[in-house]
Amino acid sequence: MILFFAIILAEAALALQVTQTAPANATTSTSPNVTFSCTGPASATNVTLNTDLTGTFARNYTATGISLSYTIYNIPNGAYNWNCLAADGLTDEIASTNSTFTVNFTSTSFSGTIPSQNFTAGITASNAFDLDTYFTGATSFTVKGNSTITVSIASDNQVSFSSSTPANETINFTSGSAASNNVRLSAASAITASNITCTAIPNQTFAKNTNTTISLGTYCSGAINITYTASSAPHITITIANGTAKLVPEKDWVGESAVRFTATAGASSTSTNNITLKVTGLSNPPKIDMSLPAADPKLPPGGMQVFTITKSGSGNLTVKWYLDDAQVSTADSYTYKDATNGTHTIKAVVSDGTQEATKSWTVTVQAAQEEQQAETPSILTEGEKGPKCGDGSCDSTENCGVCDEDCICASDKICENNKCSLKPKTNTGILLTILISVIIMGGGAVGYFLITKKPKDLPRNEASMDKIEVHPASEITDFYVKMPPPETKAKNPLDDYITKARSDGLTDDQIKKNLKDKGWAQQQIEDAFKTA
Repeated sequence: MILFFAIILAEAALALQVTQTAPANATTSTSPNVTFSCTGPASATNVTLNTDLTGTFARNYTATGISLSYTIYNIPNGAYNWNCLAADGLTDEIASTNSTFTVNFTSTSFSGTIPSQNFTAGITASNAFDLDTYFTGATSFTVKGNSTITVSIASDNQVSFSSSTPANETINFTSGSAASNNVRLSAASAITASNITCTAIPNQTFAKNTNTTISLGTYCSGAINITYTASSAPHITITIANGTAKLVPEKDWVGESAVRFTATAGASSTSTNNITLKVTGLSNPPKIDMSLPAADPKLPPGGMQVFTITKSGSGNLTVKWYLDDAQVSTADSYTYKDATNGTHTIKAVVSDGTQEATKSWTVTVQAAQEEQQAETPSILTEGEKGPKCGDGSCDSTENCGVCDEDCICASDKICENNKCSLKPKTNTGILLTILISVIIMGGGAVGYFLITKKPKDLPRNEASMDKIEVHPASEITDFYVKMPPPETKAKNPLDDYITKARSDGLTDDQIKKNLKDKGWAQQQIEDAFKTA
């Protein structure tokens, strides 16, 4: 009897075996939402799911029948155990073997606003936006709300749209517990080719080894999202981006080619005229031929200075002016107004789209009283307004007659009627020579007379004994011509300045530069240093 009941219980136990289907034992879920499923024997009346999600085993859900499928949402990251209990109402419940699972996921969030999307029916709007820009921690996405418009999500989460017919729909995207805003999709009707118009594009001429561009959108209109293609142009490579065609000729190639562009909107298209492309052999880079002012200017605060250039070169030349790297003009000249204290840079840039020519000026803006003087107050400083005699500069209102300190005549000139004039030529030397010769000859005659004359009333013997002292002509002072004293050389007006500047610590090079800046000639400066 005992054996009989043991057999009956064993068969009952076997009859109540439970099979756990999901999640598989030792599974890791990257989602916080886990679906559990298990199956009991055919005799089972219900199946119960048990987990230790709260730290201890507890019943989570009971399903009537022999099977169970139940999803628990937002399970925190961690390791857990679970099993299923089956009951048939006749015997005790029996549980399956415990299984384990782990939840390991990154929290998903959404931020920002996905904008509405407009595109043309019949054309795929590829890579309209990237979901990764708006979602954080998302690995998969679900789109809802679309029926006519096809929405595709690439492996890199780029979203594209397409629709064969005009349509308007509102969609949204979800990933885990995160959801996007509602996104409006509008597929507009493609405009027919008869409504797309392209005006004539002029022929293009440009130099070899240079590029040129054509803005196709300037010539074609009548549809949204127009795309362009180009026919083959021998010797010239053509690329189109954002409605602008870039034409690049082969290196050193010269000649003519041609191209025709096609404008497309949806399934319709139209073509432009044939455009002749002429590449010439001349290539003149941009050049600034002349610029004013010639030197870097100095201005007082609030002052004004006009800067001008003349340019040359091949192609369509453009001019840009910059004040301290900020663009201020595109004309051939620029007027700097309301100057502010400090040092500023004015730059002109001439470009043909590929090459550039530049000219820069350094503008110093400083109040007169703030200007640093390298030299001591002297003939170089401006001092009082207007010319001043003794300042070392022969100004337009001065001359040798009113200020011989500044307006010095050359050694071969004299000051006559307030002007430096050549000295008159004279025969003083010749006359002096003749005068001296006459005096010498006259003295010789007198000496001869005194020597040869016999004394009167003297006896012969007395006359022979007397000695007559004869003085040579050279001892006759009357024969000498008194020459005027040598002319005293006028003091160089720069001597005092050079001496004072040296005592103040300036070098000779600095002194020479200051003198030259004030208008003194190089020879005058050199002569002054010889005597200073």
